Amino acid sequence: MTTTSIKRIAFADSALLQRIGRYLEDHAVRQDRARQIRETRRELSRLSDRELADLGMHRAAIPRIAREAVDANPR
Repeated sequence: MTTTSIKRIAFADSALLQRIGRYLEDHAVRQDRARQIRETRRELSRLSDRELADLGMHRAAIPRIAREAVDANPR
C-alpha cells in the first residue's frame, strides 16, 4: 500500500467521522426540541379551560402553541 493510498483512506475515515458527528449532534438537537415541546404541551394541558381562555387559547391549539413557543425561544 502506498503512502497516497493510506492518506486517502485516512481522509475518507475522517470525513465519515465528521458526518457521523454532525448526525449525532443534529439528532441530539432534535431530541431536545421534542422534549421541550412535550414539556410545554404537558404544562399547558394542566391548565383548565378557563385558564386557557384567559390566556386567549383553546385546548385544540396546544400542540401548535407548544411548537411555536419552543421554536421562538430555543434554549
